[in-house]
Amino acid sequence: MSVLNTRMLLKCLNILSKGKVLSSEMSDILSQWFVEVEGSYFFKILYEKQKGHLDKSNFIDKTGFECFVNSFHVDDYTSKEFLEQSLLFAQLVFEKWLITNKELILKCIISETNTGVNIRFHIQRTNENWILDNDLENFEEGVFIMTSK
Repeated sequence: MSVLNTRMLLKCLNILSKGKVLSSEMSDILSQWFVEVEGSYFFKILYEKQKGHLDKSNFIDKTGFECFVNSFHVDDYTSKEFLEQSLLFAQLVFEKWLITNKELILKCIISETNTGVNIRFHIQRTNENWILDNDLENFEEGVFIMTSK
């Protein structure tokens, strides 16, 4: 397992994404940004697509609710470079998050799937976890967890 701080993470993501352009579909998610609903933070476009089917009581906590709504298969939004697009998206989200919200820590989880890459975001909260950071080596697929702080 590797550990680095946010400054180094953003520098690494910048190097990896140099010359890359975010797909227009993923740019749409980014441009509409987050909406706060009862203490939970959702990408507005993803929340709007699902809000008619959402019932907060189906989730054990806010983190699970956010991870459900703020999760998408990158291959649904671009036809190539799934991992590169995920890293670029995460970089742009964190850069904007650090400007717009300095109090809350945003967590991003990027994981491999059979068909591509899945990405999800949630606010880091005490006693709420989607994935335990110290359990990453037990996953069969590749998993990358990063936070805004």
